[in-house]
Amino acid sequence: MSTAVLSRPRATALPRLAGYGALAGLVAGIAMALWQMIDSAATSNGFWTPLNLCMASFVWRGQAAMIEKDMMIDSAATSNGFWTPLNLCMAAGMILHLAFSVLVGIVFITILFGLRRAGLGLLRTAPGYIGAAIAGAALLYVVMIYLVLPWANPLMCHMTPRGPFFIGHLIYGLIFGLVSYPLARRAAESST
Repeated sequence: MSTAVLSRPRATALPRLAGYGALAGLVAGIAMALWQMIDSAATSNGFWTPLNLCMASFVWRGQAAMIEKDMMIDSAATSNGFWTPLNLCMAAGMILHLAFSVLVGIVFITILFGLRRAGLGLLRTAPGYIGAAIAGAALLYVVMIYLVLPWANPLMCHMTPRGPFFIGHLIYGLIFGLVSYPLARRAAESST
């Protein structure tokens, strides 16, 4: 394990750090989406329901009733082609979910890197870093479900099962921490 002294990073290290955060956020976002889809299928709500509901209703707020009514349909089994409204909702939902996951990844790695540089030694260890990423994801859940979604996406807030959504955020934090810890260490070592 490295004990590289963290000093002011070179300007070239910051874009690299953001790239590492984006990569870790993307991988974590995929893991979270898979968890949500598997849970949805296991509870007889339809495998594609999270993609139909997730963030697609941000885009098509006027068609919220259609999304709520049709989201539990297995669109792969019922459509005659990809460019159906339901499939467009799924594609939009996945693209927006992954874009948000990338953005959150960049924010998370920046915060964790800054706290590490500020002397929070716990973040120099894998368990401490991963635990902090999971805690950050739990905080993100609270912010999303109680502050952002009731205002920005009431349909998603109403239709999202709280327990699986919370677990999905914990999975995001875990996977983000596992992927970004070695990358953040590399960034810390290259910035000295």
